[in-house]
Amino acid sequence: MLLAIVCATCLAGAIALAIGLSSDRAAITTDLASNEARAAPSEPRVIGSTDPRSTEVPPDAVAPRTPIATPEPPPDFEGRGVLRGRLTAQPGLAVPERWKLLVSPNTFLRGSERAESRTIEFAHGETLFRVDDLPLGGYAVRAQAGGLNCLPVSVLLVRGAENQFVSLVLAPSGYVQGSVLDADDRPAEGVPVTLEASSTRARRTLETDVAGGYRFDDVTDGEYTLYFGRPEASLVPPVSLAFTAPALTVTERKLPATGIAEVWARDENGTPLSDAVISGFSAHAGVIDARTGRDGSVIVRHLPAGRYRLHARLEDGRSGTAVANIDAGKTATIDIRLER
Repeated sequence: MLLAIVCATCLAGAIALAIGLSSDRAAITTDLASNEARAAPSEPRVIGSTDPRSTEVPPDAVAPRTPIATPEPPPDFEGRGVLRGRLTAQPGLAVPERWKLLVSPNTFLRGSERAESRTIEFAHGETLFRVDDLPLGGYAVRAQAGGLNCLPVSVLLVRGAENQFVSLVLAPSGYVQGSVLDADDRPAEGVPVTLEASSTRARRTLETDVAGGYRFDDVTDGEYTLYFGRPEASLVPPVSLAFTAPALTVTERKLPATGIAEVWARDENGTPLSDAVISGFSAHAGVIDARTGRDGSVIVRHLPAGRYRLHARLEDGRSGTAVANIDAGKTATIDIRLER
């Protein structure tokens, strides 16, 4: 009996001890979990993240920003407009009876692709002008009168400013001059010199005088190209000019060594023929374009050396050909027989 009581007491104590250890273990586990939760680092957050939990403000959200300029809206070129104006002249000049008004697109202005070219001729000395029904756009306006200058005026026709007034002023023109030497530094007489306007390709040609000089009068402001010899076969490199009145003197030019051709046109009996058209060329850019005189001959100077093929013709249908060598510093006599 005593043994049973002792066993029961031991069993109860063991059970109580087990329960106590279990409670202590649970408490320790709870404390450790709490401490780990407090010690664990917070979840990383990405700057600028779209995570709604993030409270970080991106640096560029508070940094000063440069305002972006809003582009100016382009002008409205839908519609038609009117161009009015007056033409005057500088003191000492008068507006001529005949002159032209030139209206053209100005490529330096917006809307030039919509602009149209207009040319209006005046024949009674009018000084007021008006151009109706112009497409809105960018224009250049100037007057053209023989031997007079007129600076172009820029005009922008846009919606809200469809009716514009301009003033044009005529001013004196100027001249371009210079001189030409041959290969021996002597004045080169009879050299064709051509002045070509860059804007219109209009050409004026003259020949140098006995002193080798040339002068183009009534030259208006603008850009030009100067050729020595025929433009298609210039004897020296062409010269580009930017002319502004009143005058421009071009640096003296020196020609390379050239030859001379004395060309005769005769019929089948050897009789000289006047007024025969002579043309010819060589592989070295030499060109002949002349007409025989009363004695049936013509002298062509300043020809590059080389082998030339010549052709002569008359209005009555007779013609003939010849081949000749022209040497630098020498004169070649060429006889062409013309037949039907």
